[in-house]
Amino acid sequence: MGNRLKNIANRENISYVLTVGSILLIIWQISIFRKTFISVQIPLTITIGGGLLVFFLFRSKVSYFIDTSYNIFWQSIHAIILFGGILVFSFMAANYFITLDSEKTLRLEVIKVGNLAKGGSKYGSSCAEPYAIVEYNNTQKQLVFPCNTDLKNTKYINVVLHEGLFGFIVVKKMHPIILEENNAVEAENNLLKEYFQLLSAAEEFYSIGNLPKSIELYERAIELNPDDNLPRLRLTEIKGERDRLSESKSINLGE
Repeated sequence: MGNRLKNIANRENISYVLTVGSILLIIWQISIFRKTFISVQIPLTITIGGGLLVFFLFRSKVSYFIDTSYNIFWQSIHAIILFGGILVFSFMAANYFITLDSEKTLRLEVIKVGNLAKGGSKYGSSCAEPYAIVEYNNTQKQLVFPCNTDLKNTKYINVVLHEGLFGFIVVKKMHPIILEENNAVEAENNLLKEYFQLLSAAEEFYSIGNLPKSIELYERAIELNPDDNLPRLRLTEIKGERDRLSESKSINLGE
C-alpha cells in the first residue's frame, strides 16, 4: 500500500512538472502569436481540441489519470493545459522558426495605436507596453513594442516578413517610422501621385493629338522622377512623331 501511494505521488510530481513546463511554453507561444498573422481561433482550437483529443485517446493508458481522485471535468482542464499547451507551442514555434521563403520588407500603415493593460505586483509595476495595429493580406495584427517605444506620431511600421512552415506570415523585424520619417514618406507619396497624374495627362493629350502639351507634361514628369526610363522612351517616340509631322507639313508647303 505504501509503495502504491508513493508511486502515485511520484506520478503526480512528474505531472506537475510537465504542467508547469507546458504553462511556460504557452506563455512563450503568446509572444510568438504576437508576431504571426494568424487568427486567434486557430491556436485556441489546437489548444482545446488537441488537448481533449489526446486526453480521450490516451487517458485509459496514462496511470496518472487512472489513479487521480479528480473527476473527468478537472482531468480535461488539466489535459488541455498539459497536452494542448505542448501542441500549440509546437505548431506556432515550427511556423515561426522554420520559414519557407526569403525575407520581404514592407511598409504597413498603422490603423490604431494603444497600450496594453499595465501589470503590477508587490515587487513593482510593469509598463503598459505600446502596440500598433496593422493589416496584411486582409489580416489585422497587434504588434507589441518595448516599453520605451513612442508610437503616438507613428503612421507606418517597417516590417520584415517571412512565410512560415504552415503558410502563416511571421514578423521577424519591425521598426516604427517616427514623425520626421512620416513626413518624408508622405512627401514621397505625394510626389509619386503627382508623377503618375502627369503621365496620365500626357497620354490623354497625346490621344487627342496635342503633341506639344503631351511633350511638356512628359518633361515635367521626368524632372519629378528622373530614374524612370519609361517616360523618357515615350517622350522620344512622341518627339519623333512630332518631327515627322513637321517634316511632312514642310514638304507639303514646299510643293
